Amino acid sequence: VSGGDADLASVSNGATDVASFCGDDAWRFGLVAYLSMLPRAEAWYKAHGIGMDIIDATMADIGLWGANNTARHGAVRFSEFSWIHLHLSCRLFRLGRLQFVLLPYHGDALFLRHRQEKRIVALAMPGIRIRSDGYLDGTDGWTDEDAWTTELMEPEQPVLMEPQQPVLMKPEQPLLRGPGIADTVCSGSWRGHRIDPDGRTHREPAGYPCADREVLLQPGDDTLDVHIPQGSPLDIEASLASFEQALPFFRQVFPQRTPQAFHCHSWLLAPQFGHMLPESSNIVRFGNLFYRYPSEGDRKEAWERVFGHHAPTLAE
Repeated sequence: VSGGDADLASVSNGATDVASFCGDDAWRFGLVAYLSMLPRAEAWYKAHGIGMDIIDATMADIGLWGANNTARHGAVRFSEFSWIHLHLSCRLFRLGRLQFVLLPYHGDALFLRHRQEKRIVALAMPGIRIRSDGYLDGTDGWTDEDAWTTELMEPEQPVLMEPQQPVLMKPEQPLLRGPGIADTVCSGSWRGHRIDPDGRTHREPAGYPCADREVLLQPGDDTLDVHIPQGSPLDIEASLASFEQALPFFRQVFPQRTPQAFHCHSWLLAPQFGHMLPESSNIVRFGNLFYRYPSEGDRKEAWERVFGHHAPTLAE
């Protein structure tokens, strides 16, 4: 392995040939090949002025997933190569309690913000099938014969606000984004299906004049994708400290990119936890930092995280 993303990708693409040669031990070859990138990653960290404490915390995740794989298979094994590729190619970083990756936003919601009151509203992107309960059709294997399809009409001259610092998608926290409202306004309105902060989508469309609203986040914008590593409590203060640490870190390391929001796709954000757990729960408090929107998902990961890999049914 000579180094670089292309080399790591070639290891994955050649997995079939490696498997035919190494048999059940093919994963060992892959792990050695990937870990050979550690010196290159360390040099990259040093070149960008990043402390070794961050690379140590980031790469420790490889050991955690090795332990998870071993527990799942009952023998030493590793299979999370597409995941640790992010670590070793210097795209994922653990900053305190949380991990972050700079990625374009491809969610199914457009976020608008009121110019004066700073309130946030989300509108569903067009062409999404929504169940009668307001959630994405097919989520957790449930399809609805009464499901309906979203539509979104945009004004002819939408206004995009100047990039500032990222936000948490919390509608009652308007000050998480810095000042700076675009001076230009347009006529017309966005008209679409409003999404509540718990992720439910309204069937009746509503209009939002662009003279009063500005685009806060839309598909294609950069975001800081948030991941929650295992191993310690999801303490809310530690999480907020990670968000605060992430802002100057990514400004320093990737000055040419301007993330517009923190984005998280996790079973821990399931709105049902708000009905199952007390408000003081770390899971509930963390989830309430975000503005949810309809997203595909099922109970598999939650089931495994709570009950383990060897409990496929409720009886077990």
